[in-house]
Amino acid sequence: MSMDKDYEERMSRIEKILDQVAKEHGSLANNLGDVAEETFYSGLEIHKQLGRHKFTSIAKNVRDFDGREYDIVLRNGTAVAVLEVKHKVHPSDVKELVDKIIPAFRKSYPQYKNHRLYGGLAGLSFPPDARTEAENQGLFVLAQSGKNIRIANSAGFEPKTL
Repeated sequence: MSMDKDYEERMSRIEKILDQVAKEHGSLANNLGDVAEETFYSGLEIHKQLGRHKFTSIAKNVRDFDGREYDIVLRNGTAVAVLEVKHKVHPSDVKELVDKIIPAFRKSYPQYKNHRLYGGLAGLSFPPDARTEAENQGLFVLAQSGKNIRIANSAGFEPKTL
């Protein structure tokens, strides 16, 4: 076997391995995002409140006509809150929410033009620099709490004695 052919075969195997690692990394990142979204949605679903602002409805994974997804949207008769959820929040996430996501929401949902619009970032990990930047931009900062646990069994569930 020539050196060139051997090299090409090794490179082909390496490319296949890298493709597999990329797929697994993408799946892991999606799973972590799903966990974060479910954690914050579950916590907000019960009280529907951000600070002193109370809401009457909550929705997750709201899509507009352009296909943009809004992770969590809370509404009442006079206000709307759009929350972006991340596993780990970065300062660039703050900029994206303020510069892209909120303006896109305003454009996509003109029925809320007379509502107060709030933004917020929720993260399982929220480094201090991202927290400071979010607060400076006037955004709600949501972090996990040890109290955010609920029993999720179906109504009428009876546990077994094991």
